[in-house]
Amino acid sequence: MVADRFFAAQRIMGILHFLAAYSFFLATRVTGSTLFYWVICSILLYMPTIALSNSIRLDRWTDPEGNSPGSGVFGTTG
Repeated sequence: MVADRFFAAQRIMGILHFLAAYSFFLATRVTGSTLFYWVICSILLYMPTIALSNSIRLDRWTDPEGNSPGSGVFGTTG
């Protein structure tokens, strides 16, 4: 809700995706037992993007009844 109200959802989603990708990259460089913490960090950064993508999708709909099944299926597939 904070991202929708105060910031552009697309920008927040891009920033979160970039940070999650960077934490996954750092997780590949870990040699000790701290890999778990990098994976948890990346999950915490990635999970809010699912709600943001739904918010963006619902905001862009012109005809919700006509676009709902195709947008949900192909959006998830993409």
